[in-house]
Amino acid sequence: MVLGLNQTFIDDLDAARAFVDGLTLTFPNVRDDTGNTSEGLYQVMGLPTSVFVTADGEIVHRQIGQMSDQQIDTFSRQLVTGEAITP
Repeated sequence: MVLGLNQTFIDDLDAARAFVDGLTLTFPNVRDDTGNTSEGLYQVMGLPTSVFVTADGEIVHRQIGQMSDQQIDTFSRQLVTGEAITP
């Protein structure tokens, strides 16, 4: 599952909605109004950041910066099959 997390604690909610609408994102997007999730739980320190999480909730890889389609495909396959994610 892909889930977007908007850092509404540092961004205007209307701007976050406009961003999602402007990109016509098809995956769910949620708000982080406090920073507890993005900075606390997932340790997001720069944008964009992609966090790969197992079904058990274990963070197995954090990628800061833009990712290519190939990286997304490879890392997602490795996550699903239980392989180590190898950047």
